[in-house]
Amino acid sequence: MRSTVMASRSRWSWPGNWSLDPQPLFGGAFFLSCLGYFSVNTRYYKVGKKPEYRHRRCIVPATFFVESQDGKNPHLLEPADGRAIAFGGIYKEWTDKVTGEIVYSASIITLPGIKPLENIHRKSVPMWLPEEAYEKWLSPEVTNTYELDYLLEPALRCDLKATLVDKTYSKKPISNPYILSSAS
Repeated sequence: MRSTVMASRSRWSWPGNWSLDPQPLFGGAFFLSCLGYFSVNTRYYKVGKKPEYRHRRCIVPATFFVESQDGKNPHLLEPADGRAIAFGGIYKEWTDKVTGEIVYSASIITLPGIKPLENIHRKSVPMWLPEEAYEKWLSPEVTNTYELDYLLEPALRCDLKATLVDKTYSKKPISNPYILSSAS
């Protein structure tokens, strides 16, 4: 039986269950103001406790991501060969208290840091799915998450072009790019 896959816009956030209150940001974006808790990522050691890991997995597509160590020296990281990135995530559905609309929020799963990125972000790395895992990752029939454990091993799926940028949000390059090898 082939599962149904849906593409949908979602907010990159993982709200707590109590109070979801969208707050305006620049450029028409919003962040979710929650009583006591707000996150954009989910750590690998906590993901097994979330029912969404069994029933609501998603792929968060990206062309690059930005990492920094303690907010210093942010680097824009992108596949050296120009391919897209498929981050593994989980999602939840909730109702916007202001508009009444159904909203999807997604959270990228983060794994332990890896050697090629240790000078940029030693603490963690986003879960990067290999292409051959997409169908299994998205399948609602896969509820025994032991079948997905191999994906919780941190890996760099291809060489990355790393560019030091001035600030995480502006992404203005301040150095020449260099290559981080996936073979390390």
